[in-house]
Amino acid sequence: MEEDGGGMERVVKEEDYMTIAMMLLLLWFVALLGLMFCSEKELRSTFYSTRTGRQYNEALFRSGEDEIKMQVFDTHSSYNRHLEDEIKEWLGEKWSGWHETRPGWLSKELIEGIPGRLLPGGEDEGALEEIGENFKTGTSRRGSVIGAIGMVLK
Repeated sequence: MEEDGGGMERVVKEEDYMTIAMMLLLLWFVALLGLMFCSEKELRSTFYSTRTGRQYNEALFRSGEDEIKMQVFDTHSSYNRHLEDEIKEWLGEKWSGWHETRPGWLSKELIEGIPGRLLPGGEDEGALEEIGENFKTGTSRRGSVIGAIGMVLK
């Protein structure tokens, strides 16, 4: 073993770091190739895509199924800005029906992920007051909307 300047012995020599790094890189590359060749051919395309996050969110929203459309709220809001008008219109059409039928996928957590400005009446404080008394007790506008929605779900 070699000593460093402080009298301590080094386990790995300085010139060996590059060799170790190259071996780890080669091992990673072989593992990646093994994964690709051992996976089912039809599923290989799930490892990569040329679609951007914005394009992916648009495809989700255009799917036609409400449960899948709601997944656009799982990503950053910047991916949805170009769809906001359509999302507002869609939520406006479906909102009251969902609260009457209460589909299993419409959870409190999912609703909390929807920006208040996109909800029906989200820009009109008077309309939100009609949803429930919790609107008045919220500390922030977003918290108020979520509190009111929580009351409707109970």
